[in-house]
Amino acid sequence: MEGSVFHIIIIEKCLLGVNEFELLRIGREMDLPVIATSEDAQPNIVQWSLENGACDYLLKPIPMNVLKMVWKYMFFKKDNNVSRVKNQRLSWTPDSHEKFVESVRKLGGADDATPNKILQLLQSNFKGFEDVDREKISSHLQKYRDSL
Repeated sequence: MEGSVFHIIIIEKCLLGVNEFELLRIGREMDLPVIATSEDAQPNIVQWSLENGACDYLLKPIPMNVLKMVWKYMFFKKDNNVSRVKNQRLSWTPDSHEKFVESVRKLGGADDATPNKILQLLQSNFKGFEDVDREKISSHLQKYRDSL
């Protein structure tokens, strides 16, 4: 596809005849974000997609307000180098949320837990939280407190 410029790869998780590993590999090689989509929100499918290189998993039908936010995964040019937008959305899978809640409980509950302490617990006790920053934890903690 010489001459073509791609900024993102969006794949249907259950698309017949498509090798998802190949699309994820191409995304990594081209330094492109890959978003997986599906009508199936089973935690194991979501987790598989994210663990194998997808930067997000969108449940179909995709609401227009969510689709409009796909730009956050696009690239921007800086000094002729292509860089990802730094503040990418963190997808809270059921498993990662459960680990978050477990950490909050260990710290005495939602009122006593602080984002820094939650982040320390997550990073020291669980795999997959290495790239999570304090702001993402803070935002999730606020949403968690609001839901209680």
